[in-house]
Amino acid sequence: MIEKITLSASSLMLVLLISCSQPVKETYPNGAVKREVISGEGDTLIEKYYFEDGKPSSEAYYLDDALNGTWKTWFSNGNQESRGVFKDGKQEGVWSYFTDEGTKIEETTFKSGIKNGVSKSYFPNGKIKSSGIYAEGIQEGEWIFYKDDGAEVGRKLFRNGEVAK
Repeated sequence: MIEKITLSASSLMLVLLISCSQPVKETYPNGAVKREVISGEGDTLIEKYYFEDGKPSSEAYYLDDALNGTWKTWFSNGNQESRGVFKDGKQEGVWSYFTDEGTKIEETTFKSGIKNGVSKSYFPNGKIKSSGIYAEGIQEGEWIFYKDDGAEVGRKLFRNGEVAK
């Protein structure tokens, strides 16, 4: 479910804008704001994208030419799609992912851009689907799996990303 986040070409162009600190605004043909880059506190730049109807699509914070701070994305219906924090351009801490109806479907901990810590996935009804730990990007230890009614269906022990025998 979790995919590595890559930067768009326009986000990479943000590096060029950091030195000038001038607000940037791109618009759709209808005049609605598509993208804007504004100065935040200190040397922070905030990049925001919008859907054509004006609702936010994504928001990112940059410091020292790298993503630093909260990252948020939204579905076109206004519900949040994902949220987390970047530190020096890498995912850090707990990241949450949601369905377009607003139900959390995944929550995973990252350290320096790698899954490292507790990870939980959820069914669309909000009930827990699985729970376990990642160590340096690899499933490790006991993982618990559930049915969509919340009843436990099994446990698996992982060693170096493989089910232990």
